[in-house]
Amino acid sequence: WMFRKAQDAKKRGEAEYLSKQREKAEEEEEALEQEVLRLDAKYRTSVRQGRLLEASESLEQSLFARINFFGAHSEEVEKAARALVTHYNTAGMMALQAGNFTLAFELLRKADVLTGKHGPLYASDSRKRLRAVSLNNMGCFYRRRKKQHAALRSLEQALELELNMSGPPLAPAGTHLNICAVLSELKHHEAALVHANAALSLLLPLYGEGGQKN
Repeated sequence: WMFRKAQDAKKRGEAEYLSKQREKAEEEEEALEQEVLRLDAKYRTSVRQGRLLEASESLEQSLFARINFFGAHSEEVEKAARALVTHYNTAGMMALQAGNFTLAFELLRKADVLTGKHGPLYASDSRKRLRAVSLNNMGCFYRRRKKQHAALRSLEQALELELNMSGPPLAPAGTHLNICAVLSELKHHEAALVHANAALSLLLPLYGEGGQKN
């Protein structure tokens, strides 16, 4: 009888412990979910107010919160990472147009890292497309900074990715034209003409010789 009573007490204790652990886990999950919502709202507010760096920080924190809440390989994390890369590129080009080169480089560099082979998008079908966009924007940054050789390297990497992806030809055509402009600035006019013709061959089937979209 005493043994059975001790066993029952032990089971009650274990049940109470497990119940408390479940309650704690549920509270932590709820707190993480609220944190994700708070950071998303903070990001939207920062974007509306034009505070690009603060918006970036909110999205970064939101990505890490999602990793903790949903798991590193979840669809939610992949979606958040894609949104963050898109934000880095958009905000980076806005900073570049405004002449804030330090911020532009910081944002575009982060987009480059996130779309790398070891980033959170490594298994995503959209990684190469986003990486091509990031490299193209980095090429534009280097060109604006009069670093044509660095611009050329980024643009050629972007073009290689684009030519190996299925999809509309507008992206590679634009990259061909960007490379053409850089090569012209380097006085490599024959090579520039090759890229100009390549862009034309991609665009003609879409717009025709009259410039109207088919």
